[in-house]
Amino acid sequence: MMRGALRPASPDRNKFGAALQRYTLTPAPTVLHNPLGAIQSQGYLLNQTLSDCVVVSALRYCQRWDASFIPTDDMARQIFGYFGSPDIGLDPFAFADLWAAGKLPVLPKIAGWVQLDLSDATQLTQAITLTKGAMLCAALAQDAEDKFPDPWVIRELGDPGQDGHCFFSDGFDQSNPDILLDRVTWADYRQGGINLAFLAEFGFAGIAAIRDAAMMDKLREIGAL
Repeated sequence: MMRGALRPASPDRNKFGAALQRYTLTPAPTVLHNPLGAIQSQGYLLNQTLSDCVVVSALRYCQRWDASFIPTDDMARQIFGYFGSPDIGLDPFAFADLWAAGKLPVLPKIAGWVQLDLSDATQLTQAITLTKGAMLCAALAQDAEDKFPDPWVIRELGDPGQDGHCFFSDGFDQSNPDILLDRVTWADYRQGGINLAFLAEFGFAGIAAIRDAAMMDKLREIGAL
């Protein structure tokens, strides 16, 4: 696994939480998992050789929305190549803007996206419930490219000054301490999970992608937009 998510140049965009204080959201289920998660998590889609984790997370989002959509290495190359395949990776917010504008190859145009507060369990669980997932970026230490902590609920990795890795989460379990989040773009699906404390300490960007007008309407109904 290679790091490939840059800290956004424009850090405050389209905030999901802006309206949460004015609305009472329907509670998210205590446990929500993607029944196909274990199968869909297989394969890094070039992230062992390219810093394309933002691209891969978007591909996994599309796969979550449509099980017949099968991401491939070639798809990842096409999208990452659009940006010149930079060794340092991509700005996830700038990427999401282009995705919403329909400018990226392979990826179907989305209706929009909202920024998540990675320390807010309500936002994360609501986003995953409503949009079927979330793209999450966290700072990782250099040695995290080769070695994962087991489990991820510990707070050992990361540096506030570093860029890091973007992964796609498509489920959660609130019955566990600090809320465990499934991770789909790393191998060993749900092994230990990643908890809210880890994201609150090391997370620096979160995106909920809005697939279409129907999904946008659902978000408007709860006052998220």
